Amino acid sequence: MQERAVRFYLWSSILLTGICSGAVYLICRVMVGNTQTDLCQRITLLAGLIVLWIYGGWSLSRLSRQVDRTGDVLEEILADSAREEEIRQPEIVWEEKLFHRYQEGVVGRLESHLLECVHILGQREVSHHAEQRYLKEMMTDISHQIKTPLASLQVFLDIFEKELTKPPMSDMVVQARRQADRIHRLVMGLLKLTQLESGMLPMEKEVCNLEMMLRECGQLVADGFRDKQLQIHYHGAHDCRVWCEREWMTEAFQNLIKNCCEYSPQEGTLQILWSETQMAYIVQISDQGPGIEQGELPKIFNRFYRVHRSGQEGSPEGIGIGLALAKEIVERQGGTLVAYSSTDAPSFTRFEVTLLKNLH
Repeated sequence: MQERAVRFYLWSSILLTGICSGAVYLICRVMVGNTQTDLCQRITLLAGLIVLWIYGGWSLSRLSRQVDRTGDVLEEILADSAREEEIRQPEIVWEEKLFHRYQEGVVGRLESHLLECVHILGQREVSHHAEQRYLKEMMTDISHQIKTPLASLQVFLDIFEKELTKPPMSDMVVQARRQADRIHRLVMGLLKLTQLESGMLPMEKEVCNLEMMLRECGQLVADGFRDKQLQIHYHGAHDCRVWCEREWMTEAFQNLIKNCCEYSPQEGTLQILWSETQMAYIVQISDQGPGIEQGELPKIFNRFYRVHRSGQEGSPEGIGIGLALAKEIVERQGGTLVAYSSTDAPSFTRFEVTLLKNLH
């Protein structure tokens, strides 16, 4: 197809140049007579070159306009693909705008391929939404089927705990309750992580007071570790307002604070600091725990990974989901989550969350 277009341009340019040059030569012979043959030939050659130059420039300009128009349509397609499914343009709209698709040449072939891409992307989008609906329904069914017997099991354990008060039965009931609670946390964490990764839960962002959010998270988590008598120090500006999804961001901060509380020593101190730059808000949550070996530090955000800190097996209540879920939440909102740690005295672990400002 491209060779045919090139041959058409070559033959049309030769034909046009020949016709124009012949006409100029005849006109020149009529005007100056037969005595100035050399002059007529030079004028004819110059005229042919000028015609060829003009025709080449016109063809190149026409091709450039067609390519620019195709590029504009491509930009519209990309912008339209970012919209909600209900308000996207139908495929026939792009067929009308790409009217060179059946023509020969570079632009025709480009527009034809572009239209094929639109069709393929449309089919994949339909399949993607169908898979999302199926996954959502499946996860809802699984959640219901697991939570119902788990709730019954917890009720039975409540009864056993009241009735079976003598050891070793009472100890067995306590262990069974801990395992049931652990299964419940695992199921809920996996459901949340799966929902986030599959994009089933849209992020509805709002303006939130960062200090208030962090203090609420810290207080809520610290209430579960009263036996450790931990102290939490807060420091940062009072008027920091971040653009985020409050419920999910609260979940991420609670998971990070909970991790620090689990590995903090008795009567330890947690530092929760936040600061503001021109482009982002930075939150730092740190503990005085035993720290994490550098070889393990890159793995701590992996699902189900539990750190072996200074010969310990890690938190007995940990399930290896919290940090993975926190990282997924932060990244879904356009932020970053990184960890720093040292096992050398004074040992520490610090999580740093960076949330970009809403600049629009």
